[in-house]
Amino acid sequence: MLRFLPASLGLALTVGLTFAPAAEAATYDPELDWRTLQTPHFNITFHQGEEQLADELTVIAESAWDVLTVDMALTPRRRVEVVLVDSTDVANGFAYTLPVNTIVLYVTAPQEGSGLALYEDWLEAVFTHELAHILHLDNLSGLPGALGLVMGRIISVNRLSPLWMIEGQATFMETRHTTGGRGRNPHSDMILRMATLEGALPPLGAMDGFAFTRPTPPGRPSSTPVTPPSATP
Repeated sequence: MLRFLPASLGLALTVGLTFAPAAEAATYDPELDWRTLQTPHFNITFHQGEEQLADELTVIAESAWDVLTVDMALTPRRRVEVVLVDSTDVANGFAYTLPVNTIVLYVTAPQEGSGLALYEDWLEAVFTHELAHILHLDNLSGLPGALGLVMGRIISVNRLSPLWMIEGQATFMETRHTTGGRGRNPHSDMILRMATLEGALPPLGAMDGFAFTRPTPPGRPSSTPVTPPSATP
């Protein structure tokens, strides 16, 4: 069942009550007219011109929910706010769980040659990735779960996970449950293959995207620090 919510409520729950994303929200055109669609598990907020995509997302979102909550055996502690926006030429999205579970999706599709370019349905691919983040980061059980009952949503164990684990799991889910995904993208395969052939595969401690020094093959001059390509959220 879909229901429209007042635009003011949708925005307050999504782009208004945030920390770092608040600056992002402030860049949205104040002339945009926002509306919110409600599905069983999501509030999908969108502006004029994105009505068709928002309608498509109601089906994609609930389908992804059914699949990922079973596969990951995790369920968010509250509904998920989703913002669908066309404000940039960058293909991306991001998710956060404070103060509420929120996914922001840019409707621009990736350009050819991008590491994100292998997809059949961009909206499905990016939403699957970001929902996996929500399921992972909002999970709380055991002693931390008891603390969360007292101290609220600021208690989160999984937000302390290393970036390679947070992004790796979401990338695995986007690959496993869509026909595209970076796990089967030739661009990603090329980077890993060449790093392996050159003996430049970064150590586990550098998987968060920080600079590291390539190991020097025998008989070659010392190498200089390089930065591996960072994963897109």
